[in-house]
Amino acid sequence: MKILLKNLLIYFQFSFVLMSCNRIGKADFITIPVEYDKDANLSLSYISDNVKAVELEVTEQSLIKRAKQVLYASGYIIINDQNSIMLFDETGAFIRQIGSAGQGPEEYTGIQSITADFKNEKVFVLSRGNKLICYDFDGTFVKGASGHNSSIMNYIYYVNDELLLFSESIVPHKTNKMNRVVLYM
Repeated sequence: MKILLKNLLIYFQFSFVLMSCNRIGKADFITIPVEYDKDANLSLSYISDNVKAVELEVTEQSLIKRAKQVLYASGYIIINDQNSIMLFDETGAFIRQIGSAGQGPEEYTGIQSITADFKNEKVFVLSRGNKLICYDFDGTFVKGASGHNSSIMNYIYYVNDELLLFSESIVPHKTNKMNRVVLYM
């Protein structure tokens, strides 16, 4: 009897939750059918009003091997390519590399993430070992810092004039492990 009452209570709670959910009209979301067994093209114009293709200039310094991140704003395109950072203008013309790979205090190794303050023309690089480096768009080192905490920083973002660092780590918790997520501002 107790099990039946418990199941009925769960059923009514679940029904109440389902009935209280608002439905989103079909006009609010675009449905994109995905068929895994067929090769299909998805045109960007299907989800965007404006699509622009920019061919990036290829020079000896701007050979892109494996782009990990692309930033675009204020007439600039910044590419995080394995272990180099390249700056292009909005037409795709190569301007320069920013910073350099190495072990020195003004150099980066193993780029984790990049972000940019386009208004003040600064690029922030999160490198292996929680090393944070700031360069200007001229490629000149501005300042740097190394983190000494046990958390490994994974990503950096520049939002609303604020630098955000995002860290994820697996930590012991009671008899198991849990994902620890910290946002530094």
